[in-house]
Amino acid sequence: MGPYIASVLTALMLRRGLPNDVEEAVQVRLDKQRVIHEGDRRFAVILEESVLRAAIAVKAWTPWKVGWYVTQH
Repeated sequence: MGPYIASVLTALMLRRGLPNDVEEAVQVRLDKQRVIHEGDRRFAVILEESVLRAAIAVKAWTPWKVGWYVTQH
C-alpha cells in the first residue's frame, strides 16, 4: 500500500505545488491504517464506482486498487 499512497500524494503535491513531505505523509497514513488492520474490529464501507476509477496518480494502479478493495475483509 505504501507505494500506491506515495504515488497519489506525489501527484497531488506536484499538481498543487505543495512542499515535498510525501515520505512523512505516507508514514502518517500507514500509521492510521493500523487502526483498521489491528485488533478485533469490523468495518462496513460503501464505495462508489467513481472511487475505483479515479486516476489521481498513475492509471496503472487501477487494477491493483480494485483488487485491494475487493480482497480486504
